[in-house]
Amino acid sequence: MLAGSDQKRGGKTREVRIDLLGMVDLLQRCLTEAVCRGVFRQTRSTERMRAWTFNQMVQ
Repeated sequence: MLAGSDQKRGGKTREVRIDLLGMVDLLQRCLTEAVCRGVFRQTRSTERMRAWTFNQMVQ
């Protein structure tokens, strides 16, 4: 969960919680190693391939 505060009228604040588990599941399903590698090859100019790829971080 990501927590933060949201200012309401009257000066009171309330805590806002955002559940990111669904987003993580979506990333793991859609961002395959092949997709990440293809995007990297299309967009890189001078950047070298890192040992820790985005795909590995999502896992």
